[in-house]
Amino acid sequence: MQKQKRVQYKKQPHARRNALITLSVLVVAGAGGGLYYHRHNQQIAAKRAAARLVASQTPSIPTHTATSEGSTFQVPDTVPKDAVKDYKLLIDNSEFKIRENPDGGYTITLYAIVNNPSEYNDYTAELKQYKQDALTYMKQQNIETTKVAITYDPPEATQL
Repeated sequence: MQKQKRVQYKKQPHARRNALITLSVLVVAGAGGGLYYHRHNQQIAAKRAAARLVASQTPSIPTHTATSEGSTFQVPDTVPKDAVKDYKLLIDNSEFKIRENPDGGYTITLYAIVNNPSEYNDYTAELKQYKQDALTYMKQQNIETTKVAITYDPPEATQL
């Protein structure tokens, strides 16, 4: 009896299988990304269409030009033209804002804050300090604070 030769196969790396798996994963990921992109764009398009529809159904309101604090802007015609005052902004910081009124007087807005009744004394002290700082600023700008009309906001600052 003859001895049969045994054929030995070399173990080959699974390169082909790995390549197919990688390709499959990339195809699935690409399809998922494309589907997301398509749906996302549909949602954006739907939102834009809805916004255009609302804008087309919104009645236009007649406006007129107004100016205040150096800015020009549109206000509805239902707002009287003399209701928007053309203030001249002198300063606006974290403590106060000072505006010169068209009549030559001044409006000082103080930014003191009270969060609850127990802090009212601190609020009053802060209001008083901010008022003094605002008046000092005006004096530095050569404004005679004793000879001009000054309106305070909040009104309780007037008596401090």
